[in-house]
Amino acid sequence: MRKIFIILVVVTSALCSLRAQVAVEFNENQKEIYKKIDSLNNHAKDVLDNSIFRSFQIANKSFELSVKSSYDKGMINSLSQLITTSSLLYGDIVSEGLGDFGEYILKNYPKSDVKCKLMLSIGTHYIYKSNYEKATKFFINATELAESNGYIEILPDIYHNWGWFYQLIGDNENSADNYTKSVQYYKNINDTLNMIISMHLAAQGNIAIGNYQIADKIIHELFEFKDYDKNPAIAGYYYKILGLLELNYKKNYETALKHFYTSAEFFEKTNSRQFLSDVSTIIAHMYSLKSDYKMSLEYNFKAMKLRTDLQSKHGLYSSFNNIGIDYFHLGKIDSALYFLHLARSKSKAAKIHNFYLRALDWLHKIHLSQNRLDSAVYYLKLHKTQSESFNYLEVARNSIKYQLKNELNLKDDDLLEMSLQSERRRNIYLASSLSMLIIIIIILVIRNRQRKKDNLILEEQKSMLEKANIEINISHDELIKLNKELDSIVQERTNHLTSEIEHRKIAEEQLLQSREKILDSYNKEKDLNALKSRFISMISHEFRTPLTVISTSSDIIKYHKDKSSFEQINQLAERIKNSVNQMTYLIDDIISFNSNQEQSYLINLEYFDLKEFVKEIINEQKVTYRTSRNVEFIFDSSNYYINSDKKLLRHILGNLIGNSIKYTEETRSISVTINKKSILHEFIISDNGIGIPEKDLKNLFEPFFRGTNIGNIAGTGFGLYLVKEYLSRLGGEIMVSSTINEGTSVKVLVPSN
Repeated sequence: MRKIFIILVVVTSALCSLRAQVAVEFNENQKEIYKKIDSLNNHAKDVLDNSIFRSFQIANKSFELSVKSSYDKGMINSLSQLITTSSLLYGDIVSEGLGDFGEYILKNYPKSDVKCKLMLSIGTHYIYKSNYEKATKFFINATELAESNGYIEILPDIYHNWGWFYQLIGDNENSADNYTKSVQYYKNINDTLNMIISMHLAAQGNIAIGNYQIADKIIHELFEFKDYDKNPAIAGYYYKILGLLELNYKKNYETALKHFYTSAEFFEKTNSRQFLSDVSTIIAHMYSLKSDYKMSLEYNFKAMKLRTDLQSKHGLYSSFNNIGIDYFHLGKIDSALYFLHLARSKSKAAKIHNFYLRALDWLHKIHLSQNRLDSAVYYLKLHKTQSESFNYLEVARNSIKYQLKNELNLKDDDLLEMSLQSERRRNIYLASSLSMLIIIIIILVIRNRQRKKDNLILEEQKSMLEKANIEINISHDELIKLNKELDSIVQERTNHLTSEIEHRKIAEEQLLQSREKILDSYNKEKDLNALKSRFISMISHEFRTPLTVISTSSDIIKYHKDKSSFEQINQLAERIKNSVNQMTYLIDDIISFNSNQEQSYLINLEYFDLKEFVKEIINEQKVTYRTSRNVEFIFDSSNYYINSDKKLLRHILGNLIGNSIKYTEETRSISVTINKKSILHEFIISDNGIGIPEKDLKNLFEPFFRGTNIGNIAGTGFGLYLVKEYLSRLGGEIMVSSTINEGTSVKVLVPSN
């Protein structure tokens, strides 16, 4: 009845999940439901070691709750737990239906982060069905999906399951290797408890293949986590592995038994019944080696009781065999036959072949010892027949082991290649960074040399000025002396002396003017040095980003051209093109700034249609900034012809319209208005962009100045400076009004003729 009830619950839940299409409002109450579902899933996982049926009940409750609340992640996590526990509890009856439903979800569920857990559960389901080929497929798919997407939270569980899978098929070497991988991944996500569980299983695998030194090293690492008070289970793992090492490597049976007893005590403190049953079985085996079958029977019964509580059929059927063998050695033949027949029938029904064959082997031995030759022959033939029929499984296992080894070797090769490519990219990046650093150092050296040269020139000019002052003073003294000497002939040479004095005054004034010019040159030189410094700083900042984009994109195309699609290559090429365009705009601004500094431009007047001219500028700026936004163009019905310099006017209007597009979101409006006012044309460019802070308005037309609120938007700081300069050449004016986060309005007045 219980199996039928479970089937009905699962099927009903599955139907509900497929039909649930009603949206649920995501409020605070919904968040609490999701937390409860996640908590139930975590609880189901934690309780699995102590009660498989209890874990199944909790997972089923979480499944029903997640379906009702349309919480797909919670549903898949609880479904994964249901598949695993149902495989342990009910075998094919329930788990097949859940497995099929899980495969259906995999095909129709778009999110891949939680699909990995579902793949692992379905693979586990197929392992319990002895379908190792399908199990391998799901495990490999889960591994590839997690590694390709970087799901570091699920990777440790994947490698832990690989270790368990290899352990089942008898490949202890790969089992230990995968458990070791899971240890590193658990360490990366700070999951200490699961890391320690994997460490103790890795040590167990290394002991099985004779790598005692590696196992001993793991034991020393486990010792660091041996905290009796916080988590006694950790100490349980430590003493269990220590006992196995003493038993298999040092052959010190008494010490090994002592360690197993200590391990059992710690597992009892934490109610870790799964691990306690395993240690109890090992202790029973130790007493069996000493021929103390009474104590062996006691601990095998203890393990059986624990596994009965857990409802773990694999461990339970193993205990049936162990108890039957102990009863045989104690001479209780009827009890021995009862438990061995129980192990035979249960393990055959559950398709657990190794327990089934072991029961047949001991039934043969018992009947032979009692001279029941017919029964002994019957079980011997049955054992032989079943062994031959199960040989194909061993062949399949060997085939899978070989296949997995090739798969993992290929994967390791791919990871190595990726690592090498990453190393090459890192070397290229370091080389580029070093080159950039060398260039910066060269620029700094040149600047330093230029500064020293300028200082020498200034010192020389200062020295000349001092000499000139000395000469003036000497001349002044000579003049006074001459006046005294020529006092007697003042009347005779008054006109001559007056003329001489005037010449002297002019010379003094010229010297003073020269001094002022030298000081003015000195101040201009200081301003020029500051301007150069700002220019170099701007160039190094604004060119670095597009150069980095070009370098990175070209590397990706170079090293991933075989793996990238045509569309991806086009996107990378587009990024390179955009970066080149950005650098071109910066160079154009620099050229314009340089041309303006040279003051060599001659006004070239043309008589042209202003309306079509402005439309053309708007379209050019929309193409430049790759936007299809609507720019509203407003004009009156007056004469649109103007006699002005087309090149300067294009730069003025293009810069102002481009700024409005660049600093305004795509969804906000921009307008351009032309008004004819007497002998002037008025242009008004308005937007609803980020605005200009009030403190920045006074410096708006300074070269290299950029607003404090522009963020990462590219630019040189030349634009408005050039606009102001070009307007002064045309005899025009510009006025700016702006409010932060509301927009900017720029009014430009240009003479019509």
